[in-house]
Amino acid sequence: MGFLALIFALLIDQGRNLPIRQAVIEQLETAADAVRRLTDMGGLYDGWKAWALMMGLATLLAIGLDLIASRSHVLLQFALHVAVLYLFIGFRRFSSPFSAIQRAFSEGDASRAFVILQAWLRGRDLEDPAVLASGSVAEDFDSSAVCRQAIDQALIASHRHVFGPLLAYVLLPGILGPVLYRLAEVMLNRWQHPAVEASGDGSLSIEDSDRHRLAAQRGFSWFDWIPVRLNAAGLTVVGNFEDAVFCWRGAVSARVSLAARQPEAAAAMDESRAILLATASGALGLRLADPALEGHWVSEGFEWQGALPDPGGLRSAVGLVWRNAVLWVSFFAILTMAGWLGR
Repeated sequence: MGFLALIFALLIDQGRNLPIRQAVIEQLETAADAVRRLTDMGGLYDGWKAWALMMGLATLLAIGLDLIASRSHVLLQFALHVAVLYLFIGFRRFSSPFSAIQRAFSEGDASRAFVILQAWLRGRDLEDPAVLASGSVAEDFDSSAVCRQAIDQALIASHRHVFGPLLAYVLLPGILGPVLYRLAEVMLNRWQHPAVEASGDGSLSIEDSDRHRLAAQRGFSWFDWIPVRLNAAGLTVVGNFEDAVFCWRGAVSARVSLAARQPEAAAAMDESRAILLATASGALGLRLADPALEGHWVSEGFEWQGALPDPGGLRSAVGLVWRNAVLWVSFFAILTMAGWLGR
């Protein structure tokens, strides 16, 4: 049933972008902000208490809904799985801006590609035609850097919105995987850059504390540890295998070397992002790491001589993501058929 529910959810995602999807995410963000306010008491473990509370309540709700649906009717359980997968898994969150950047380059309008990229990075409403149609820009930019940032953003977004929750759905029972993955990602985004709410006297009602931010970062990294490595493994299979494995090993070795000398600096690095960008760099034969990350790799003895990204690299990145999606959906189908035959 899980595989069929996933196929239905992906078909709906390609056909319609229903407003309820954004409404549910906004409700989760509101809940994350409220829990942060209520638990920020100055204690050392306030962040972990808030994170555990949110994840615990979501676990109880997901298991309860799945149990009620399964005992009511199989079609109700199927509809629940389709609804949850549609809400928390989908390509639309990153495919529209990335396609708009591709079209801008194909039309020879690199400045419009830069504008769309900046709007995407700043989280602006990319469904607004005025944003995607804007074309003039006053500041200087490098087309290769625009392509690199667009590919980087698409790779991270594809993991957060497709492969991460999809692999969590495969690994955890029922609807638990995508629900917990999306909630952990929402807490990471909200607590890493907390919303500022002004009270009547002009003071801030949300303290910009590190406790919740660090808990959200560490909690998400633990929850994402297996999915991000499975995603990277898929990229090695559907891309240039030898170069992808070489870059993956180089990135991991560089982080281990840094951790031995500067544990705090290594802990501050986004390991998941480094693994994805390194593996995709080798799979595509491109230099996708930003200058800071690339400089860290070089300082630790790892250097990748890939080509600079160009508009052609955008098309290659799209192909890599789609091949990876086909790989994991096919793997899920094989697991489903094996389960059916084993009964």
